[in-house]
Amino acid sequence: MSSICIIGSGWVGTSTGKGFAELGHNVIFYDIIDKALKNFTNSLTYAIENSDFSFICVPTPTKNKCIDLSQIKEVSKNIGKSLAHHDRYHVIAVKSTVVPETTEKIMLPIIEKYSKKKMLANFMYSTFCIYILFDRKLDPFLAKDY
Repeated sequence: MSSICIIGSGWVGTSTGKGFAELGHNVIFYDIIDKALKNFTNSLTYAIENSDFSFICVPTPTKNKCIDLSQIKEVSKNIGKSLAHHDRYHVIAVKSTVVPETTEKIMLPIIEKYSKKKMLANFMYSTFCIYILFDRKLDPFLAKDY
């Protein structure tokens, strides 16, 4: 089975990671705040080096009627730095709520800058529409209370 890194271990990240673990995947949880989770680390580099897939599940709160992308930008920078030392292909999935083109115009350039690697050649990314999936009936991982 695949090794999966969950970046951001709040409710969405924890539910997603535990759902993948139930399916038999090795899951590494990462957060800047200590969590009482199996396979938890405060080292993003460790989490990425020991996984094939990363799911970004960091908060994107609204401030003054605008989405605050500061955590998305910071995690993109840190993912890039971690990928710079990573010698395997890596897939990044954005599960955080972001508006269209955030990944292409903000996240991707940051990751490429800090990793000195190119999307498709060295890594891949995709996005979820988490705002659609917040209906617990539609997302099987969020339907459970872990």
